[in-house]
Amino acid sequence: MNLAKRSPLANYEHLFKIINMVRKTHKLFFALTVIGFPLFAFSESEPNNDYTQANTLGVNSSDAGTLTESTDNNDWWKITIPADGKLVVNTTSAATMDIDLTLYDINGTSVIASYDTSNGIHEATHYNSLMPGTYYVNAHRWTGSGSYTISSIYTATAFANDTENNDTYSTAITLPLNGNSTGHLNFYSNGYTDIDDWWKIIIPADGKLIVNTTSDATIDIDLSLYDINGTSNIASYDTSNGIHEATHYNNLMPGTYYVKAHRWTGYGSYTISSVYTATAFANDAEINDTYTTAATIPLNGSTTGHLYFYSNGYTDVDDWWKVGVLSGGNLVVRTTSDATLDIDLFLYDTDGSTQIAGYDTSSGIHEATHFDNITAGIYYVKAHRWTGYGSYTISSDFSVGTEITNSQKMPNEISVFPNPAFGKVTVSSSEKIDVIEIYNILGEKIYSLNDPKQKTSYEIDFSNFPKGTYFIKIIDGINTQTKKIVLQ
Repeated sequence: MNLAKRSPLANYEHLFKIINMVRKTHKLFFALTVIGFPLFAFSESEPNNDYTQANTLGVNSSDAGTLTESTDNNDWWKITIPADGKLVVNTTSAATMDIDLTLYDINGTSVIASYDTSNGIHEATHYNSLMPGTYYVNAHRWTGSGSYTISSIYTATAFANDTENNDTYSTAITLPLNGNSTGHLNFYSNGYTDIDDWWKIIIPADGKLIVNTTSDATIDIDLSLYDINGTSNIASYDTSNGIHEATHYNNLMPGTYYVKAHRWTGYGSYTISSVYTATAFANDAEINDTYTTAATIPLNGSTTGHLYFYSNGYTDVDDWWKVGVLSGGNLVVRTTSDATLDIDLFLYDTDGSTQIAGYDTSSGIHEATHFDNITAGIYYVKAHRWTGYGSYTISSDFSVGTEITNSQKMPNEISVFPNPAFGKVTVSSSEKIDVIEIYNILGEKIYSLNDPKQKTSYEIDFSNFPKGTYFIKIIDGINTQTKKIVLQ
């Protein structure tokens, strides 16, 4: 073979034809330099003219091939990426040839990325956000003939992915309470792009919920908070752009709530976290929104409640309470609330519908309502949320007095003994007794005696009553009195 008489280009083309014939026959590797022209190492295995015959190109590795006019215009390669990430494929060809690269989906037929440049010895194609899978690259001879090197560069996404498919609330992934997780958005494979990730958070009691995301610089996420039905949007995103996003709700009832992380622009990975803060005081027994479902305030005691917490389309704006008054006297009901809540109090008569007293103050964390010279009975208090949300304590202060049924007569002598008692108790009066009623510390009537004979003395057996404090209400022909007794 006489190369000296040929031009450098003719020498190159002649050697190329010889090398290609030998390579196809013996599948050898060559690295030759002829008259200043480099020839590349080949390792492609022909035929690889369609995706079903594609040669494997390793991740972050290189290989070589040849393309010739008329006989071999296309080389197909396949690359398997192990996880979400970016894929770049480059070629460097002989000066005699211009290659175009095209990236195909895992089905081998759908084009997902074209060539990055239009001419020259350097060519590339890329996709920034691919899901795991085997993708195909077609190296197409545009002009000329020659050899080339081909390489792949794969860059994994920063954070681990969420478990797909979680594109609806029904497939939402659990986000730990006061914990975090990671996810990806806008990655692609086989015709599908992941633009939404759904998460669910279970909160155990009334409180505040904040959900935050911090994402790669390549992605902007919007967050939306959904009710326990998964379809009602109850809070939108707090910011409109950037790598930091949040959504929150200050006053949620217990339940499972849903968060949609939506890709607004770009692609990438993110961390997502939840911050839950329980309300200060324990809640009242819901639902106590009417006087018929009122919860009990202990007489001269206190309890706690919440107002204006939300779930499933319902917001708690009123709490109803009842307090049992055993005799004439003065009743005061007070609340002290969180700084986030302003309450108004209203006192209702024993029928639960007639308002007999309004609130004493108009704003602030302290509120009260009262009634002087109140008579015996069960009264109702409505705690109404005026502004804000939060928890509160509610207490009753009752000063025991004497209820005079005939103001012209002086009280008679009524006695209860022994006190403290251990079993039987004697109730006596200088007048005939009409009614004896016994109430527990909660103001609940637990015993009643109405004797037509109207004796002046009765013996009551406390043996079956639990130890504690009781109130005995005695009504005779003169007046009504209430006596406190301790059962030991």
